[in-house]
Amino acid sequence: AYKEELRMVINYMIERRCLFSDSGATLAESIYGFKRSRISSKGNLDGIRDEDRIRAAFIVSFWPYLKGRLDSYYERLRHERMQESQCTHVNITSEDRNVKSDLIGKIRKTVLYLYPFLHMSH
Repeated sequence: AYKEELRMVINYMIERRCLFSDSGATLAESIYGFKRSRISSKGNLDGIRDEDRIRAAFIVSFWPYLKGRLDSYYERLRHERMQESQCTHVNITSEDRNVKSDLIGKIRKTVLYLYPFLHMSH
């Protein structure tokens, strides 16, 4: 039931461990021999701070989780939209809809419109 969340937590723990190791890089970065560093105000390369390591581990592990969730939500909305367009015998009048369902409908419509552009940019 919580397979994706468990995968995200395990990925976070692995990435955090790699970032706090001597390599100072994520797992993928350490495979290629990269190392994270911070540019000081004087232009020198310094090591990254602990807060930066935690933040990087969170972003590296949370983004794929969020992307997967958004992908599945978009596919579900698209599937529902296709089913609704095939069901022409159901006629809902404007009196039957309430404000909450209108707001949810607008959010769904916005997600269906914008998500392909967000997906394309990743």
